[in-house]
Parts: sequence; structure tokens; C-alpha cells
Amino acid sequence: MFASGAAKQASSVPGRWWPGALLRLVLPSVLTLLLFSAALFAVILPSVETAFMDRKREMIRELTQSAWDVLAYYHAQEAKGLITREQAQQKAKQQLRAMRYGSEGKDYFWVNDLEPRMVMHPYRPDLEGKNVADFRDPHGKRLFSEVVKVVKATGQGYVDYMWQWKDDPAHVVPKVSFVKEFAPWGWVVGTGIYVEDVAQQMAVITNRLTWASLGIVGIVAVIEFYIILQSLAAERRRRRAEVETQRSRGMLRLVMDNIPQLIFWKDRRGGYLGCNRAFAAHVSLSDPAQIKGLHDHELPRPPAEAPLLQRVEQEVMSTGKAQHHVIEPQQGPGGSTLWMDANRIPLRGPHGRVVGVLCTYEDITRRREMDQALAESERRFRTLVENAQVGIAIVQDGQAVYCNPEARRILGPGETPFALESLGPAGDPRLAKLLELAQAPMSQGGPETEEGQDLDLGFLAGDGHPGGASRWVHCRGGGIVYQGREARLIVMLDITKARELERLVSIQDKMASLGRVAAGIAHEIRNPLSGINLYLTALGGKTQGMAEVTEIVGKMQAASARIEGVIKRVLDFSRPTAPKVSLINLNQVVTNVMELSAVTLRKAGISLEASLAESLPLAHADGQLLEQVLMNLITNAVQALAEVSGEKKIGLDSSLEMDRIVIRVSDSGPGIPPALREKVFDPFYTGRREGSGIGLSLCHRIVSDHGGKLTVSQSRWGGAMFTMELPASAYWGYDSHG
Repeated sequence: MFASGAAKQASSVPGRWWPGALLRLVLPSVLTLLLFSAALFAVILPSVETAFMDRKREMIRELTQSAWDVLAYYHAQEAKGLITREQAQQKAKQQLRAMRYGSEGKDYFWVNDLEPRMVMHPYRPDLEGKNVADFRDPHGKRLFSEVVKVVKATGQGYVDYMWQWKDDPAHVVPKVSFVKEFAPWGWVVGTGIYVEDVAQQMAVITNRLTWASLGIVGIVAVIEFYIILQSLAAERRRRRAEVETQRSRGMLRLVMDNIPQLIFWKDRRGGYLGCNRAFAAHVSLSDPAQIKGLHDHELPRPPAEAPLLQRVEQEVMSTGKAQHHVIEPQQGPGGSTLWMDANRIPLRGPHGRVVGVLCTYEDITRRREMDQALAESERRFRTLVENAQVGIAIVQDGQAVYCNPEARRILGPGETPFALESLGPAGDPRLAKLLELAQAPMSQGGPETEEGQDLDLGFLAGDGHPGGASRWVHCRGGGIVYQGREARLIVMLDITKARELERLVSIQDKMASLGRVAAGIAHEIRNPLSGINLYLTALGGKTQGMAEVTEIVGKMQAASARIEGVIKRVLDFSRPTAPKVSLINLNQVVTNVMELSAVTLRKAGISLEASLAESLPLAHADGQLLEQVLMNLITNAVQALAEVSGEKKIGLDSSLEMDRIVIRVSDSGPGIPPALREKVFDPFYTGRREGSGIGLSLCHRIVSDHGGKLTVSQSRWGGAMFTMELPASAYWGYDSHG
């Protein structure tokens, strides 16, 4: 204000305005500096010096108390009988002698008694043990006698005297000490501060403040000179600013009128203060200036819409909180609905008080329709993916970041994201194939030209998958971009059932071939074998008295019988008969098998552990065929245990699980490797040189004919465990093809 006035005066009366302006600008600053300096040196610095001294005195009082606490601690040790008084005093002196403080670590504590005799002084050991009643400082003060006098009068207090500077005997300075009596031992402990410390600190502060004051004076002089120079140019800048302001307002109006959003602003009473051209056209005004002073009821807006908008705008002005990106419907031309993205911002005056509201509207009807269409498309696509009968997984950096329900069923019930390496044991070649497929690089042409890879993967889902069973999965991989990063899309089709059907078809083919071979065997072998048996029978009747010949004939008849048995098993396996089912107790079947095998197990040195569930429901089954199955399983277990040198055990268990009767035959033998467990039921597959490969396949056929299931796993002893599941109280019928 002063500058602009001076400029105007200068323009009218050149050369006469500056003395008064100089006085008005300089005099207040000079007086302020003088008052500040007087207050600084006459009041503030003496107060600071007094405060420093008081703080130092309080500090040595607290330090003396800490030294006194050391004496009290060792006196407590003495009182408890842990050490003698002499030991306590000696330890206290040692600890106080070592205690230091201060910036240089040279400030110390001393101890004298009430004679006074010097007990301990770290820098004057020559005084220890001597009577210091007549010890005087350079001013003749008997300082130790004064110490005793103070503590006898009040128990503690301050004493001032002259003393050497820390560990320098040649340098004697004023000192103030705080002393306190330790009555149990008749000692006085004390420490002090050097007055010269405070004086030096005050000298430093005074020197700094003096230079700071001079610097401030210099800076103020420069600033005042600069202000005087600028005052002449202030008026010229003000006038140029007015021109620029008018120009800026015109540019702002131009910008506002070309913004496609609807913009307007109101005062606290709801009256329009202005708008841009887009909003003016929206409310059927030809010029934005026409809206000034109007209210909502004076504009062509729906009657029900105006009160609602006014209420929201008043809320923004009353709370002072802006509303951003509020999506709301408004009535458009012809009664159509327009969706607006609304922003309402409170307008604040120079003092922060809300004086109005600024509102912007953007018509997002088209964008909203597109968003809804996109959302519907995404919903349909997600529904398609989530309900697809093939597994779909997206892999990034070895992590499955997305899996649809079918993929989670195939891979296991883990939550995404998860590492593919966690799906199986390290080193599993099947897992390695999946990792290779998931980590294959994208083609040079990008994801659009990536054709992917096809492979069949015998995939072990692992312990996390229900049942931990192996799965055959047909996988196809391809490169995609997922959330802005390269990824692999893995499409999986569970072909486990197809593989099983293929295996069953293969078995059926083998069985058909076996049937044809068995018919030939029956024709080509049974007839000659019958003749051999007749001749052997006739020969046996004529060997009386010929023991050696009789023995040979008996062995030949036994061998012939074994051949007949093998042919019968092959024929039974290739052309099985229908089970003769009846309602039976499976526990009775197990008991019969235990009785039949008891002698064999006892001779083989095998212990039998049975655990049969009580009150099992009845089952529709052929008891003789099931006894044949169990006897075959026990026979296999006995043969497996023949190679075991340790304890030999066979277990027979029965239980009811859901609607299935479960019978388990387990042993403590070497077991069956996981890779071979699916092959043991194949016809003609055997792990023994003398085996035919028919027994387990026949057992599997019989159990399947009963509507059941026969599986193999590891027993609790580490051997093999065969589990037979049969439906309880239900008959599944019979299929001659298994």
C-alpha cells in the first residue's frame, strides 16, 4: 500500500515522495531492532545464564543422589550380612572412584567423613586418609570444614569455593558443589560444577547473538533498500496485472465455454452466479450471462428434480465436503433418462468460509450402456468358463493365478495363487512335463499366433486331492497376456475315465482271445488228458506190491490233476458263471476263510489279526465266490511273506462305511510299488516267476460282478493292503463281460 501510494506520488511530484517513504519504511524496522537488542542483552541473556546455573545445580544434586544411592546399596549388602562393613566401604569407594560424567568424562565424585578426613578423591589421592579440616582454597576458605558444617546443619546443600580444573592441578577456578551426608557410615559424598563452564557457554551464546544481531541488521538494511527500489515498480506491475487479469478472464471464459461438461456455480442461497455455454444450452439459454441471479425453479427443469438437487447442493455447502463422481439419473429431452457423473465442490472465500458451490455434470449415458454391455458380456464369459467341463488355468511365473472349478477339481482344492511345483514330489517326471508346458515361451508373433502344445499327462494330484489318486489329463497350453503380463493358458481335460475304459476294452479283448484259446485248450488237451488219467488209473490197480512204481504213478496223477485245475481256472476266468447271490453275512464269509487258512498260516509262522465290525448289514452276494477271492488274497499274502525275515502278519478287517461294506486284507510283506498298483489286476500280469497272472484278475472280476470295487494300497505295516468294497443290502446284477 505504501509502495503504490509512493509510486502515485512519484508520478505527480517527482523527487519529493521518497524521504517520507524512506522514513515510514526504515524507522519501524530500526526501532524494532533496537528494542530487540535491548531485550536480548538486558533481559534474555541474564535469564538464560541464571537458568543455566540453576540447571547445573540441579544436575549435580541428582548426580550426588546417584552416588549416595551407591553407598546405600552397599550398606544394604552389609545390613543383610552378605559382606562386612570394610568390604562394603571398599567396594563403594572403588565404584565411586570409577564414576565419571561430563562431555570429556572427567567430572568426578569425592567422599570425606565428618572429621573431616578425605576418604576418596580420584584426582587427589594424596589427600586420602588425611585430615583436611585446615585445607584451604586460594582464597583461604576451609572448604571441607564448610562441607561438614553444611551437612551437619541440613544434611545436604551447596558449597562454593576455588578448586583445580578437573585433573589439572595448575588451573584453579571457581566451583560449586552439592554435598550430602551418608549417616550410616558418617561419610559425605559430593560433586560439583565449574562456574567457568557456564561463563564459557554464555560467552559463546553472547558472541553468536551479537553476530546474529549484526547479520539481521544487515539483512534488514538490504531488504529495506530492495523494498524502496521495488516500490516504484509496484504500480507499473499492478497496472500490467490488471490488464493480464482481464486477459486471463477472457481466456478462462473461452476455455469454460468449450468444455463439453456442464459447469455452473451458485451462491449460498441457491442463486446462479454463472455457467459455461454447455450448461446454458442444456437449460435452453442463448447466453451464459443470462443465468446470473436465476434459481432452479426459473429454469426449464423437471419439478421433482430441482428440490432434490438443491438439497444435495445445500448439504455440500453446509458440511464443506465435496462429492466426487456421483452417478445419478436426470430427465433428458422427451422424458428420456440421462445418466450423469456429478461433482459438487464447495467454494471457499478468502477466510475459508464456504460461499457457494461449483457443480459439474458429464453425460455418461452412452458410456454406462457400454459398461453394462461389457459387464454382461464378462458375466456370460465368466459363467461359461466357470461351468466349462474342461479345466482352465492361467499360469504366471510358475504360479497358478486362476483356476476354474474343473481345474481346481483336477489339480486339487488349493486356493490360488499356488506354485505348480507344490502339486507333486520334486523329481516326478509327470510334474516336470506339466512345468515344461506351463513355462514354454511365447512365440515371436505374440499370443495371437501361439498354437500351444498337446500332451497326455498322467498326473498325480498329490495328498491334497481327495483320494490322492492318479489322473490322466489331456493338456493344451498357449501363450496369452493376462493383466498386462505374459502368461500361459492351460486347458485340461480329465480323461481318466476314458483311459480306464480303454484299459477295460483292452482287458475285454484279452478275455475274448483267452476264451478262444481256452476252447482250443479244452479240446486239444482235455481229451488226451482224460485218456492219460484212465491209463494211470488202470496202471495204478496193477502195481500192488510195487511201492516205487506206485509212488511214480501217484505223482503223475497229481501232475495231471494240476493241469486239469489250471485249465479249469482259465475256462472259469474266460467264461465266468453268474454269481448265485443270496442275502448273506459277510462276517461269516470272513470267518470261514480264517478257519480254512488257519493251518496254512500256522505252518508258515504267520500271525493273523482280525477285527470284524459288529452288526454288519446283510449283503446280496455269492458266498463261495467271495471266499475264493479272500482265499486268493490270503494265499498271495502268504507267498509275499515267504521272503520276509522279520515278524510276519496278516490282517483281516471288516467295517461299514456309508452304504458300503468294506473288507481289508493287509500284510507286513514288501508291498506293491505305487507305479504297479494299477497293473496287478490286468490278466496275465504277475510279479512271480511261478505265477499265472490270473488270480488277482479273477478276484477283480468277481468283486466287479457283485457291484463292488477291489483296490490296493499300502498297509499300516508297510506291506500291501487289498480293499474290497461291496454294496450293503443291494444287488447290482451281473454282466458276463465284467
